[in-house]
Amino acid sequence: MSTKRIPVNRPPVVQITPAALAAFKAMRALEKQCSCPPRDPVRYWEHQQCAACEAWRDQHAILWRELKCRPWEFPCIRPDKDGLPDNQWHRAARQRYRALEAALAERSAR
Repeated sequence: MSTKRIPVNRPPVVQITPAALAAFKAMRALEKQCSCPPRDPVRYWEHQQCAACEAWRDQHAILWRELKCRPWEFPCIRPDKDGLPDNQWHRAARQRYRALEAALAERSAR
């Protein structure tokens, strides 16, 4: 007797580790400390990042590893209010951001 195999289309579940949550919390604090001047759109490659942005990038690398993101998923999280177009990569990054926010709120409620 044969069976028909029907694939189940489940979205992948984001596994949030304590290290990922700590990196996300640090990233949110560092966003408020940014003191970078506005970038020149013509000579954007000459922009020097402030110490907070350098630390944010280091924390992002930790978060990226912990969430097991793919190389093209950079940045791995995006807030809902970033104004970027809605495509599959930005949607996934926004979902990860919301999941991390919910986990952080749940952890602080305990």
